[in-house]
Amino acid sequence: MENELNIKDAHLNEELELKDNNIFKLDYENQNVDNNINYLNWKNSIIKEYGNNTKLFKCKKCKILLYSKNEDNIKEPYYSKLCPICKKYICYFCSYSYNYSKYDHLYCCFKRVINISFLISGVNYLKEKDLFDCDNLLFLIPIMNILGLFLRTDSLLFYSRASEKSKKEGKFEEYSNNEFYEKMLYIIPFVLGIPYFLIDAYHLIFLYLISIPFKFYPLKYYLGFVDIKSNYFK
Repeated sequence: MENELNIKDAHLNEELELKDNNIFKLDYENQNVDNNINYLNWKNSIIKEYGNNTKLFKCKKCKILLYSKNEDNIKEPYYSKLCPICKKYICYFCSYSYNYSKYDHLYCCFKRVINISFLISGVNYLKEKDLFDCDNLLFLIPIMNILGLFLRTDSLLFYSRASEKSKKEGKFEEYSNNEFYEKMLYIIPFVLGIPYFLIDAYHLIFLYLISIPFKFYPLKYYLGFVDIKSNYFK
């Protein structure tokens, strides 16, 4: 009897959430809703209320669709939305459900990392006033710049993405690299830095020159894209 009451309460809570949060309930997983009249009516009502600048999220666990305003997607946790039923965050790009921690700079998929780099970290670095300290200026020296790009690219591609194994287990953990790989991350940039020294120098000089008339915005965006301060990525 008690179990039946709990099930009824759960269904009641879900119905209230669906009604109060403008959520569309799918009949089954992977349902094609392109020609579904109920979905189209719901979608039009969302656009009418919030405008076209919205994102569609899907919670596979709860089999629901929900929209989020774009200005909410560029706030932490980036490109994610809390499912009001299961209380887990959903990734906009891969629909992965996870528990969020503001101290954990690990992300579920490559698309999310790239979009954060292009549209969030790069853009937010434009607002930085004290960006050019001693540590950051080392990044703008030939060879050291190549080393920095290697290390930051590795962080974006691997250290900032949760391993597939940890995602299956429901708790984000970073990829583990062996000692040889770690050493090569430092050796290869120096090896490449010798023959490509002039090219790297020209690249940095060009970046600096085009930044002067634009309040150093191109240079700041360049540093923000790879997040040299590790504000957004590990």
